[in-house]
Amino acid sequence: AQNPMTIPCDLDLLRAAEAVAAAEQRQAVAAAALTDAELERDKIAARIQALDVARAAIVSRRQTGDQRPDDGAMLELHAADREGLATLVAERDAMVAEGRNAASQAKGQVDMARVVFGRLEAQRAEGALCERAEQLSQILIGTIDALRAERDRLGGGQLCWTPSRALMDRLTPLDLRRDW
Repeated sequence: AQNPMTIPCDLDLLRAAEAVAAAEQRQAVAAAALTDAELERDKIAARIQALDVARAAIVSRRQTGDQRPDDGAMLELHAADREGLATLVAERDAMVAEGRNAASQAKGQVDMARVVFGRLEAQRAEGALCERAEQLSQILIGTIDALRAERDRLGGGQLCWTPSRALMDRLTPLDLRRDW
């Protein structure tokens, strides 16, 4: 016997699941690219910070009176290196911004694909549950008819079974929405 909660797989559901997987793959690629761009930018920023520390050490040393002949050349070299690295950091910042945008778009695509898949899955589950409810309805009708037949064989009267309050509470609102 088939499990009443088994949701049959169909092509639309399969395509939606594949769309989720593809979107998640694109998101992973975008996240990896963003991480790489951030690491590159951070490495360059660390080099700038090291140059700033070295420059500060030279300035501090010179302020204490320890002046060396190559200090001027070293300070100029640090300034030139810092300027070149600042350009690289700006380029990497742009790459990071692009990466964040791509990662954000990929996340949106994943979210949308999951919504579509979830909706299709819920529709299929609802359809399966409606079929099962109809089967149970037919079983209940058959059982009530059989009870009535047996009660009639016993001379008639009230059935030994009545629907529970919980069952009636669930059936009554459904009855109000049905066109007979």
